[in-house]
Amino acid sequence: MTSHRPRPRPVAAPPGPPARPPARRRAVAVWAGCVALPLAAAAVLGLLARTPAWTAADARLAAAVHELRAPLLTAVADALRVAFLPPAVIAVCAAAVLLLALLGRYGGALLTALVVAAGWSANTLYKVAIDRPRPAPERQLIPEPSPYGYPSGHVAVTLALVIAACLLAYGTARLRLVAAAGAVLVAAQAWARVYLGVHHPTDVVGAVLVVGGVATAVVAGCAPLAARLDRLGRGHAGGGGPPHGS
Repeated sequence: MTSHRPRPRPVAAPPGPPARPPARRRAVAVWAGCVALPLAAAAVLGLLARTPAWTAADARLAAAVHELRAPLLTAVADALRVAFLPPAVIAVCAAAVLLLALLGRYGGALLTALVVAAGWSANTLYKVAIDRPRPAPERQLIPEPSPYGYPSGHVAVTLALVIAACLLAYGTARLRLVAAAGAVLVAAQAWARVYLGVHHPTDVVGAVLVVGGVATAVVAGCAPLAARLDRLGRGHAGGGGPPHGS
């Protein structure tokens, strides 16, 4: 009698990584688009802004703003310039981060520092890469030492601080007020840079695109960590601290 050996069972392949749910894949794609599109648009706009035809159109728009020059408006524009010089921005940001950390809002401190630092740094990289000159010195009421015009650094740091403030106010009744006041402040800063003759109109638009894209990347990448840090901070405070954004 012949013996029949049992056939070996096929070895199952090791399980692969779990597939992302379709909803999560869509969310990742949306976030990626919200980061990539403004950053790509800022790069394309910067390259277009270097062309003579675009610069001439920018100069005509700026000249219309320059016709409104008056002592009072010049004082307002200069106050906005001084208020957002690097030393002032660093001092305000450092004070806000320290205060938030002392209050146990570690996540808010992290987002504030990252939004401002990343937005400012990315804007500087675009300045060097695009290398667009500022308007002619005779158009500048207050000459700027830096030769780079695109994108505007003042508008970039103003918008970054406003976004950080909106993140801190998120989920509260104060959000609309903070967002509205911040929008007015960013628009005023953009006007001031063109009014003083140190930037073309396109320069201020580029800053909004760069900081908007970078801030979106920071929020998408760091919001979960910020929420965990805020929960940790509330735990250290005995559970009585306010939730993130309140």
